[in-house]
Amino acid sequence: MQQILNRHSYTEGGFYVIGVNDGIVDLEPFVKESDMAIGLATVEHGVLKVDPNYSGPIDWCGRRGRWFLGLYSNDSDEVGKRKTASSRKT
Repeated sequence: MQQILNRHSYTEGGFYVIGVNDGIVDLEPFVKESDMAIGLATVEHGVLKVDPNYSGPIDWCGRRGRWFLGLYSNDSDEVGKRKTASSRKT
């Protein structure tokens, strides 16, 4: 399950997928708090840094920012020789 707080708690960054012509498709405008996202692991996706220019204090109990709950082990493409799925050949 993935929970995405809406853009009222931050102004830039967030969840995206790679679309046609390798462009970034911002998915944040299409989701709201408590939505659950389900997708194929082979769809290239990521999270852009939320409010990269924010320099205030971090309030771990506050609602500012973006929170994520994943019921699996996250492993970045930046990790060399990681175990990953591959496309099914037909």
